[in-house]
Amino acid sequence: MNLILFDVSGTLVHSSDFEHKVLMSTMSRVMGVPLRTLEDFRKAETETAFVEKVWTLVKGVEPSDEDWETIYEVYHKVLMEAYLHSSERFKSLEGAPDLLRNLIDSKSWAFAIATTAWHDMAHLTLRSAGFYTRRIHVVTGEGIAKKKDLIHKAINSSQRWYGVDGFNKVTYVGDENIDHVACRELNIPFIEVGELATTREKRKLVRYPDKGQFIRLARRAVVPTRVRTNSLGSLIGIRA
Repeated sequence: MNLILFDVSGTLVHSSDFEHKVLMSTMSRVMGVPLRTLEDFRKAETETAFVEKVWTLVKGVEPSDEDWETIYEVYHKVLMEAYLHSSERFKSLEGAPDLLRNLIDSKSWAFAIATTAWHDMAHLTLRSAGFYTRRIHVVTGEGIAKKKDLIHKAINSSQRWYGVDGFNKVTYVGDENIDHVACRELNIPFIEVGELATTREKRKLVRYPDKGQFIRLARRAVVPTRVRTNSLGSLIGIRA
């Protein structure tokens, strides 16, 4: 059996600044730090890595278990408030829900979600965008500071989910350089969502192909050999 791991934001669901705003607002409330100050510290990193970095800079120590409980509690409140009062709604990339529904019945290609987003955000995003998560193995980023560690965790937990001792091939589908780098470090094949782009009305748009075509793409996927300085996602309006 083979395994395909999918990121969420920018990969299965169109990106927006919703996730970013919720995380920034959470840390501003918990730490009493102005939003504009937090913006200066946000880099291409996991949510957990960002929180640990800011907390250590402000407090001089890493967040304790009790601190994390407070952070997650406030995060959930901010997320619900933002979702209820926002006009934004999550939208899947064209063809993505159909692809995952069809992959569920595959005997040789398993799949799972591996996202650095935290549990509440990941499940809200997927459900709102039309994905039925009860039949999907979703691995989220609580307590994980590095993307490669998330992917490693997703592989191990997927073995238990599918009841196998290992996978013949593991492929990650993502849209950012952080994904590209992690796959290179782990020596696993990577599919950039920009590879699925087609030209429509002079614009580059991503549309997931049917199950057979996508599996052929997964079979051909290879380990990245260099860091991409320009994610194709930025060219098609998904996420820079």
